[in-house]
Amino acid sequence: MSSPLIGLSSSESESFNCNKLSKIHDGTMLMAGLSAGILQLESFAGFGMFLGVYTLVNLLFIGWMCKFKPSYYFGTPIQTIWLQPLFRELAGFVMTWTFAFTLVR
Repeated sequence: MSSPLIGLSSSESESFNCNKLSKIHDGTMLMAGLSAGILQLESFAGFGMFLGVYTLVNLLFIGWMCKFKPSYYFGTPIQTIWLQPLFRELAGFVMTWTFAFTLVR
């Protein structure tokens, strides 16, 4: 089975790959935030869950989608996969975490 990502041949292919990564990050971080709220996690436990899930999702993405060759699909893989989406995904996580926490309480 071929990878659903496109090899780095143009800026359009990197844009496609970043869009795919963004969709994966958005969905998993929103679900993780919802889970943290339902579990009534507070303070460092919630942020620890974020870091754990964020790290796991990125490692699975690199292994499964990129087949352990992220530089083939991204120009700067560390920046594109790990650093750029960090605060965006943290904001989504915290938003759903506090929302679910308030609803369950």
